[in-house]
Amino acid sequence: MHIGENIRKIREWKGYRREYVAEQLDMHLTSYGNIERGQTDLTVRRLLQIAEVLRVPPGLLLTEAAADTPPGYGNTPLTESLLLLNEALQQLRKKTEP
Repeated sequence: MHIGENIRKIREWKGYRREYVAEQLDMHLTSYGNIERGQTDLTVRRLLQIAEVLRVPPGLLLTEAAADTPPGYGNTPLTESLLLLNEALQQLRKKTEP
């Protein structure tokens, strides 16, 4: 399982179309498709942007748990921890924004 597959599965669970996600990321549909197929190396910045569009903790995109369990359905201790980490990161971002 690669990150692109996790991204695709989460996108599908959320009911988002590829076109919508690509548009939100301000990128061409083909380029976004390459990400889901694992044909493009992701930067941390792009990974964070994708997590924001999908409204999931960034770490969830990196775990195999993402491939097994839709977000919000029977969360494992790992996904619960990632959700808490994401909340903490969002609070830190708000504190550092001008």
